[in-house]
Amino acid sequence: MSRFRAAPFGANRHEATPLGVLVIGVLACLLVPLGASAQPLLPRPLGRTTAAAAPFPPGTFALPPESSAVVVEIDPYPGTRRAEDIQRMPEFTADVIGWVALGRVLWSSGYDQIAESPKTWPRDTESYGRRFATRSAQLASIEVVRHGVAAALNRDPAYVPCACTGFGARLGHVTKGVVTDFDTEGTRRIGWPRFAGALAGAVVLGQLQPGQGGAGTVAFRAVGTVAGSILGNAFKEIARSGTSDGKRPRTP
Repeated sequence: MSRFRAAPFGANRHEATPLGVLVIGVLACLLVPLGASAQPLLPRPLGRTTAAAAPFPPGTFALPPESSAVVVEIDPYPGTRRAEDIQRMPEFTADVIGWVALGRVLWSSGYDQIAESPKTWPRDTESYGRRFATRSAQLASIEVVRHGVAAALNRDPAYVPCACTGFGARLGHVTKGVVTDFDTEGTRRIGWPRFAGALAGAVVLGQLQPGQGGAGTVAFRAVGTVAGSILGNAFKEIARSGTSDGKRPRTP
């Protein structure tokens, strides 16, 4: 019989209590609707640039056009999709059982093994199996809640590469992508789906690993999950389908 056993809820005074979980749930119910109706942090303007109309060939006679200029719209976020373009189920599946998901679990469970967290699990094969299983459950909880809230708020769960150029601008876009996301109109909004997923994953892990259910530990893990997303965003921004800066439209 396996010695693995989930930590009892509220086993010590540092762990989350039912009242604490209730308070968190109430706050989430209040904040999620606010996130849906929040004013955009960065509106999605369509830049307008004027190009002169092409001249008539020499020796030809024609009436001048009504307008001598053509207005071209530049979308600063060309990767932003509309609601009908978001394939939520394939993206959810990839985030839970894809190669990136496997890498996240291997990294986090390996770190726990090296740090011997929790302390009651030694550095042996059986304990690594427990760590791998609990970290897998944490990842599944994160993505279930994140994708669920994203669908409820009609948000795009995928990372949208920047249309900007230059290291500083792209780094800023990557950083903002950690705490914000885009709605289906292309407006950047507060990233409630990511926050909710990080909190859910921290709570689940705290209940599966002994001694990890304290309020402080849960909060630390939730913040760490959100902050760690910058690495994933940076990788996606660097990869961004191999498109060079010279071929991408510039943000006005």
